[in-house]
Amino acid sequence: MEQQIVAGPLRRLPYVCQLTGLRKSSIYAMIRAGEFPSPVHIGRRAVAWRQADLEVWISTRRPAAPTASKVLAYQRSSSVAVSAENQPSSSRSA
Repeated sequence: MEQQIVAGPLRRLPYVCQLTGLRKSSIYAMIRAGEFPSPVHIGRRAVAWRQADLEVWISTRRPAAPTASKVLAYQRSSSVAVSAENQPSSSRSA
């Protein structure tokens, strides 16, 4: 049996879940579908993921669509301040 030399840190499942925001069942379903990096065996019953494989997978993910709250926050932060003369006066003459 030929052994491969693995360069870089290896990450266990709890770290992978925290890094990706995915749960164990989703990770293994995505592995079966060929959509997530496969782990490497580090023991008879232990596996880990290469940090480099995880970084590549993350970098190829499409950014999430902006939510309405993010769009509103962006619009508020980038809106031009209304000048004092354009604001309605508090004391109007009748």
